[in-house]
Amino acid sequence: QSSLFNVFLTAGFIILLWKPESIMDAGFQLSFLAVGGILLVFTRLSQISSDPVARMGEPTWLQKLMGGTGVQEPQEFIGQYLKSRFEKILIGGALISVTVTAVTFPVLVYQFNRVSLIGVFLNILMVPLASLLIPTVLLMTLVGNISTTLAALPAWPMLETINHILCENQKLGHFITAFYGVIHLPSRKMKYASAGHNPPLLIDYGTGSIQHLKTKKGFPLMINSHNEIEELETLLSPNSKLICYTDGFTEARGKGTDMYGLNRLGQKSLELGKSRNADELGRTLKQDAQDFLDGGDFTDDFTLVIVEAEV
Repeated sequence: QSSLFNVFLTAGFIILLWKPESIMDAGFQLSFLAVGGILLVFTRLSQISSDPVARMGEPTWLQKLMGGTGVQEPQEFIGQYLKSRFEKILIGGALISVTVTAVTFPVLVYQFNRVSLIGVFLNILMVPLASLLIPTVLLMTLVGNISTTLAALPAWPMLETINHILCENQKLGHFITAFYGVIHLPSRKMKYASAGHNPPLLIDYGTGSIQHLKTKKGFPLMINSHNEIEELETLLSPNSKLICYTDGFTEARGKGTDMYGLNRLGQKSLELGKSRNADELGRTLKQDAQDFLDGGDFTDDFTLVIVEAEV
């Protein structure tokens, strides 16, 4: 307990030594008064155990207030345990809320000329949630940093590695086409590589352009262990969508001899996708293909993936 106060006072001293004008800053005053008040109140409460009943082995009044006896019976029901935990969280949150409101009251009145009456009750709910939200935010920050690092890695080694593994472990006579892309959301740049897959379409609704993401190198996987994959980079403009598909979609035939075709997919994506999100566009394109078949059915399985980067 004394070490907590030492750390608390040392932190305040270092901040004021580095930036003395912080003493007049409302954020500094509120933060240190709130933390100091919580430390002081809970330290004092934990030290109150001098009543004769407590010396006889009975739980202190603080333990009773917090809903626990300090000793858990082996046959305690789960429902009772959860109820006890809930009471502890509720009472602890209420104590913290009242403490913070009381110690920061003078600063709130002086700095802002107002006090939130509902804040006391909201803090009772927010204090327990903070124990979940803070670790979650830290985890999301860590994942964000890791994903940014991964996005900077090249795309081609992934396909070459997969091809090498497949060639060593699978029988000959089969092959797999693949498209692999990594989008760096802050810059909206995408690195991509292809192993003999149909070139995805990048639709820019701002300019009305349709870009075919073709690569010159890279044949289907599992044909040869030495498969040199080419990597290229493109920019996903703010008003654009990436259309990825398999040939089962573009090679679908209606009652005539014509195929649905890549040109129709591109034009329909440009025409129908400007006012629709990715999910809506995917459903609309599928319906358009079914209308093209005119009662027929797809003769091959197909996959349609639409990517819309939102920043």
